[in-house]
Amino acid sequence: MNKKLYRSRKDKMLGGVAGGIAEYFDLDPTLVRILFIVTVFMGGSGILGYIILWIVVPEAPYPNDVHTETPPSAQPQDTGNASQTQQDDQRVYEQHIHKRKSFAGAVLIILGFLFLADNYFPHFYFHDFWPLVLVAIGLALLLNSKK
Repeated sequence: MNKKLYRSRKDKMLGGVAGGIAEYFDLDPTLVRILFIVTVFMGGSGILGYIILWIVVPEAPYPNDVHTETPPSAQPQDTGNASQTQQDDQRVYEQHIHKRKSFAGAVLIILGFLFLADNYFPHFYFHDFWPLVLVAIGLALLLNSKK
């Protein structure tokens, strides 16, 4: 399978960069948008990165937008037991969505805890732990991709 990174046509707020990255890495687009916003407050590199990706990453093609997220139940079935296959596909699709939402929720909880600790503990500095958060997100993405 040869995955390509595209800007999303389906899930976009500005240029589709966050939606495209979310589709490519199988994440919740809201989580990617939040990470861009957090990087804006961490020195402004989020704006520059978004603009560069907006220019460099091509928009998804129209006819065969292979990165759209349609439920498997909407795809045509040509097997003998189409009803059972449809139900199985729908169940797998719902589990997939549930995992994405759970991962996004966990990341938001961790970030929220770090921001709170930065405010309430005198010698806790969020910028010291930001690389650790990025490493944790990267490890989670790698482990999720192997499943």
